[in-house]
Amino acid sequence: IKEWCGSNQLCIWSHQPEDWVKHTEQWLDRYLGKNNYNIEYLSPSEKYLKLTQNSDIFLVDDYPYFPDYSRIIQIHYLYNKDSNAIIRVTNKEQLRQILNGITYANSK
Repeated sequence: IKEWCGSNQLCIWSHQPEDWVKHTEQWLDRYLGKNNYNIEYLSPSEKYLKLTQNSDIFLVDDYPYFPDYSRIIQIHYLYNKDSNAIIRVTNKEQLRQILNGITYANSK
C-alpha cells in the first residue's frame, strides 16, 4: 500500500478495540512511517457513510455486512465468505494488481 500511495498520505479508517489502538499505530509507524498516514477510528456504519459521501474513494476492509460492496475491496477470510463482496483479495499481490488497475482507470 505504501508503494501504491507514493508520496501521498494514506487515510486509514479502522475499527479497533480501544486496547488495540496502540499496537495498530505502532505497526503503522513501523511499516508506513510515522508521518505517512492519517488514521480515524470509525464504526463500520461510519466508514460506510464516509465512503458514500466520497465518490473517489475505495475501501479495503474485511467487514462482512456492508449494504453495498461496489467500492469495497474485501480482504477474504472464512468469516466473511458469505458477504456480497464483488472484489475479494487473499494476498498483497492481488491487492496490488487491483489498486494498480484502479489507478490506471482513474488516470484516463
